[in-house]
Amino acid sequence: MRKQFNLSEGVISLFVLMTLGISPFVMSQDRGNASDPTAAVNFTDLRLQLFDLGDVGIGDDRDRYVIEGAYAFTPNHKLTYELNYWDTDITGRSQSGLESFKAKYINLTPGQLGNVRYKFAIGAELALDLGDPRDGIGQGVDTFAPLIGAGWNLGEKDLLITLVQYFHSYDEDRYAPGKVRLTGPRLIWIHTLPGRSWLKIDNKFSIDHENGDHSSNLVEIQLGKMLTPTFGIYLDYLNNTGGQKIYDDGIGIGLRFMY
Repeated sequence: MRKQFNLSEGVISLFVLMTLGISPFVMSQDRGNASDPTAAVNFTDLRLQLFDLGDVGIGDDRDRYVIEGAYAFTPNHKLTYELNYWDTDITGRSQSGLESFKAKYINLTPGQLGNVRYKFAIGAELALDLGDPRDGIGQGVDTFAPLIGAGWNLGEKDLLITLVQYFHSYDEDRYAPGKVRLTGPRLIWIHTLPGRSWLKIDNKFSIDHENGDHSSNLVEIQLGKMLTPTFGIYLDYLNNTGGQKIYDDGIGIGLRFMY
């Protein structure tokens, strides 16, 4: 068990208490799509993603169970959280367990450039590894990642989000493959569809400064619908489109709870 696990338990407990026990400043008002990282909304998503690993490891499958969401203290300040649990046979043996916990603070500043309204975002993410690389769960590194970006309102139905993060590992497990020094540009397009539905295309680049061969590109396509003002459902398709092979592709389903 890694020494950071006690810290991880404390951070996770704090976010659970915040989510369940504190009345949010921003209620379920129409402040944007929860799939938009620059939206000041409160939500919790429950997600299941099934990956085909191809020839990445000995086994072929990885199932990812995720609890993630956001808590907006004000329209300008929000926290996000993400807890990951993996079930995988990548090592040739079936293994399961907590993989990581991530917490992110984002400061949002609205503005306007010509006729285009935008939200400028700046913040940082802390990621705590909870897994064991020997079991094929986690990377064995804890990282800190500052971020900067903006959400651009291109009209009533289209939103473009441009973000970049720099991931720096500050603690590595003895079984970790190495230090993390990554730049992660991200381009997101969200299109509003009729009937409280949406289409999201999320392109995630990863530029590895330690080993360029480990750079990659991942694309996630999401199609969702809010069935009520506070409950929605969505489907995901994920593909490893280039660079280092992390998986072949994957499918997912998510339940969204707004509050």
